[in-house]
Amino acid sequence: MTRFARLLLVSAALPLALPASTVFWTLSTVSFDDGGSASGSFGYDADTNTYSAINITTTAGSQLGGATYTFLCDGLADCTGQTPSASSVLFLANDPSGNLTDTFALFLSFTSALTDLGGGPNGLSGGEFFCVDTACSGPDTGQNSRNVNGGVVNGQAPVPEPSSMLLLATGAALFGLRRRKA
Repeated sequence: MTRFARLLLVSAALPLALPASTVFWTLSTVSFDDGGSASGSFGYDADTNTYSAINITTTAGSQLGGATYTFLCDGLADCTGQTPSASSVLFLANDPSGNLTDTFALFLSFTSALTDLGGGPNGLSGGEFFCVDTACSGPDTGQNSRNVNGGVVNGQAPVPEPSSMLLLATGAALFGLRRRKA
């Protein structure tokens, strides 16, 4: 077996891609029962159970005005007692100050747990509400809450990058072939 053939065989046995990490999920056709809507996206890494790059905006409806969400509620000191965000639940606040009185919160529950594979459409339920106390221990049950009426999230898995070792082996093989011809 020639040196080139051995090098090609070894390079073929190397992994073709780095492991996937954060999948970016996009809200699609999310509506509330008061006529408002939600749009935006977030990242989720199932290996570490962490959310990132949160940017979700809701529009005004008959019950609530719109808000922008960039913070996990369970990442705030005063969001204790709430369901922590996980692969099937996302709980957001629109104020990182720690005192959530008179701020908005958004709770999304996914039909299927989010994974590192992406995909969709994945149905969702939940709601948006006005926090009545510092810890946002529950929604204002009056006219300051609304439920998700429909919509889905779709996940786009990261495009795998070629392994550095595979590129190095291919380059060495081409260099050897060129040198042999010279």
